[in-house]
Amino acid sequence: MAKKTLIFLILVTLSSCSDSLQRLFYDSSMQYPSSVKTIKPIGFKSPCRDPLNYIPDTIHKGITLMKRVRINWHSIDDNSGKNNFNQQEGTVFYYNLTDNANYRLGLNKKMNLPLGNKTPVYDPFVRWQITPSVGYESNKGIYTHHQSDPLFFLNKGPKRSDFDSKVIDELGIGKDTIINVFVVPFPPDSMSKMKFKMNESGIALGNHIKLGGLKQMGKPDWFYGTLLSHEIGHVFGLSHAWHSDGCDDTPNNPNCWNYTETPPCDKFVSNNLMDYNSEQMALTPCQIGMIHMRIADTLASERKLVIADWCVKDTSILHITDTIQWLGGRDINKSILIHKGGLLKICCRLGMAQNTSITIQPGGKLVMEELTIHNDCGHYWDGIYIEKLGKSMGFIEEIGSVKILDVKNENIKLKR
Repeated sequence: MAKKTLIFLILVTLSSCSDSLQRLFYDSSMQYPSSVKTIKPIGFKSPCRDPLNYIPDTIHKGITLMKRVRINWHSIDDNSGKNNFNQQEGTVFYYNLTDNANYRLGLNKKMNLPLGNKTPVYDPFVRWQITPSVGYESNKGIYTHHQSDPLFFLNKGPKRSDFDSKVIDELGIGKDTIINVFVVPFPPDSMSKMKFKMNESGIALGNHIKLGGLKQMGKPDWFYGTLLSHEIGHVFGLSHAWHSDGCDDTPNNPNCWNYTETPPCDKFVSNNLMDYNSEQMALTPCQIGMIHMRIADTLASERKLVIADWCVKDTSILHITDTIQWLGGRDINKSILIHKGGLLKICCRLGMAQNTSITIQPGGKLVMEELTIHNDCGHYWDGIYIEKLGKSMGFIEEIGSVKILDVKNENIKLKR
């Protein structure tokens, strides 16, 4: 059954031509002629849960927004204040650490494994941003806690405490929208024992993180940049990569920390962020896609941790001049113009910023397949327009269920 549209308004007249350029408002619930084609998908398999469909577009500028994830830092200590950073020390240390983590994310390196691989390398298009919570702005997202009975960090032995979320439950700030990173010291009495060995350790508990003994180990701030990113990777759904993690481009490996003279660590040493190794400088396309798939999921709690730049309209135009397919959910913060010869295919979900629109010029084509277009910021967007010049016009093809929501227009009922 053919979809229907409404001819809305003629906006532009070209005085140099005998035909006037018409700009027609598209509403799939109304009647309209042959510019619109509706077909049912045959053997349709949803692409919405394929992480490869969420890999950032590094070819077409402006399509993929940098995702900035809010974090804050907490120094936990007893009343002596000798086992962790004070407020001044922590502010410098944690900001430098976060800057280094972001620097290394931007450097994203080629995978060591499998040997001779041709795995592509992309900028992850995700960074960490220290963010104070409302009411705590003066702390700059850095907090210091002294407790008479603090919970120390141990990841081994009968008094193991790394899985204990008590410190998060009691001292977390802005937990719904900010990843709280707790730096928890090792027990001072354990450090004096010969068998106790300090090493960089962390754990992700839900959407928050505990790191053990950063000050006590005495290493520079940059040393822990990849440790932070590793744990945030867990928050966004990444598993350890040395075993089956759902990505074909992260091969199983012996989880060697570094190269040795004896097998298997003489050759098979990973540099992936989610393995345990001395470098942790590589994220694969699938891993990057998994992070962005979680961010694009409007029902995922992790989406709330990201600064919603997609809600703020960018006044520039996203020009579609060739064939582009958006096969996974995404958010766009600018209006889209599909030129003659351009084809844009959209599946799953598209979030449009307030007061943005999609326009298809004569000779351009928009394909919408099993799609919901909406505004996920509590506002309205301006909808879809088809341009017509003489016998030539923009073309829309709908495949399967297509829902166009949150459109504000004086001639149609507001949809929510």
